[in-house]
Amino acid sequence: MILSVGTLQLCLFFILINLGIARLSAGRSIILAYTTTLFVVPLAGPLIGEWPNRRQLLGVAIGFAGVGLLLWPALAQVEGLAGWAGYLFLLGAALCWALAILHARNHRWRLSPLQAMPWQMGYAALLLVPLGFVLEPEGGVAWSARALVPLAYLGIVAGPTITWSLTSVARMLPAVAASLGFLVTPIAGVALAALWLGEPVGADLAAGGLLVLAGAGVAIVAGRR
Repeated sequence: MILSVGTLQLCLFFILINLGIARLSAGRSIILAYTTTLFVVPLAGPLIGEWPNRRQLLGVAIGFAGVGLLLWPALAQVEGLAGWAGYLFLLGAALCWALAILHARNHRWRLSPLQAMPWQMGYAALLLVPLGFVLEPEGGVAWSARALVPLAYLGIVAGPTITWSLTSVARMLPAVAASLGFLVTPIAGVALAALWLGEPVGADLAAGGLLVLAGAGVAIVAGRR
């Protein structure tokens, strides 16, 4: 569990998110990165024996139709694999987190999620630091409050809290229900990107985002029934 969450949920998810958001707008990135529920539903059956029903599969189909709308700019304008990179990075991040949820659900726990969390964070840091030098050889840390305060918040407050809480939920609830919390993040993210960053909310972003949320909602409600 330490290796799984440390690698998938903390290391790969954060790397892929940063690589994706460097290529796409914040609003579009946050919707694609949090399509986790759409991966959890079809994978829960073959991986942990929680087979989805027809309504859940319908939700997945609706959600991926929304992903298709979000990918439309790439289909219409981009040539070559490089143009798809941002989209693939973000969908890969969602898949990594889905796999971590499924493992947490199926794992035979010896430590509590709170006991495992510091080890998961430490292990992920051991992976992220060298990868940071490889992936961004010209990069560096800006020693200013504008850079260090968000970094401290992510590393000390948000990262540990989210890791502990989501692992605890995944341990206690069915995998599809555990991904319910992901529905709030895209809504807040698109709103903040529009209000704070001034990003336009085009028809493809609005329609695609609504379909992703609707699909995830249908899948979760169907699972509860």
